[in-house]
Amino acid sequence: MWWCRAGLLALCLALAACGYKPLYGEHGASNAAVTADLAEIRIEAIPDRIGQKMYNLLHERLTPDGKAAQPRYALRLRLRETIDELLYERDETATRANLTLRADYELRRIADDEVIAKGTSRSTSGYDILSSQYATLVSQDDARDRSARVISDDIRTRMAVALSDESN
Repeated sequence: MWWCRAGLLALCLALAACGYKPLYGEHGASNAAVTADLAEIRIEAIPDRIGQKMYNLLHERLTPDGKAAQPRYALRLRLRETIDELLYERDETATRANLTLRADYELRRIADDEVIAKGTSRSTSGYDILSSQYATLVSQDDARDRSARVISDDIRTRMAVALSDESN
């Protein structure tokens, strides 16, 4: 059992030596500095209803105290949605589906239009296809909302990391 503790200690020392630092920790970028950097992001308009929801979710996560008067960064998103039917009855009617929401994002510094971060975030949520068309639409909309929340949390984390790297 002593060798497990020794191995854990060696792993901790190795992580400390390689430059690892927590994003929100006292010794890394402080929580206040990360929050201040995130508040300087202007989120560009995203088309469609799901785009409006995504804009609002990102606005809550990035700039909870309101938009910056002079933003330093611009975040552009492009959303794509696909629906794959999974389970079928004997008469070939679908009973289950997956909704995949994909967000391609790009963070640019406004002053020189340099790309700071870009990538793709994706989330898949399942829902039931029911005999009631209304119930199916509600279920599908809920799956869309769940995926948008997951993506907005992921993008916030990625923006915090990118801006933390930018300031170091």
